[in-house]
Amino acid sequence: VERMERQDPLNPRRYIMRGYYYLYDCRFEPALQQFHIFYQADPTSPLAQTSYSLSLAYSGKRDEALAAVDRIGKGNSNNVMTLFSLLLKYALLHDRESALRLITPDFRKTCSRDFEWSYWVANLLSLAGAKKEALDWLENAVHRGFINYPFIQCDPFLDNIRGEERFKKLMER
Repeated sequence: VERMERQDPLNPRRYIMRGYYYLYDCRFEPALQQFHIFYQADPTSPLAQTSYSLSLAYSGKRDEALAAVDRIGKGNSNNVMTLFSLLLKYALLHDRESALRLITPDFRKTCSRDFEWSYWVANLLSLAGAKKEALDWLENAVHRGFINYPFIQCDPFLDNIRGEERFKKLMER
């Protein structure tokens, strides 16, 4: 990120990169600051909208995150980032059934091929209270190459499944 900032200091994508750096290090307030800058630079970007909403949720600003997601919901509902935002909304509302309805065959096909997207589905389903499904997605994320175990251990969205035997075995593995 620092090299990118030196080479291309006007590129707003540096904020998203630094935001995820902080997020994956469980430093949620600095992540929120970076995502907010990125969002201000391009408020119509689904990536900026979703990342900003997610960072609000991680920073304990649930109502602000829900309001941000509601603004996103007016966009393209076929965009995977928009669907992640809706999944975040249902997770924050602890609406398990609505969250599971979003996992259409197309969404499943798209997300299950990617370790990071599988992880985000897992942690949002965990927050929504869909434990079995969250563990399925988390196992897929790890199988696909998600290796950020420190983040898995500190991610508060996974609190619902930390005590599950499958989670413990996955962490041992």
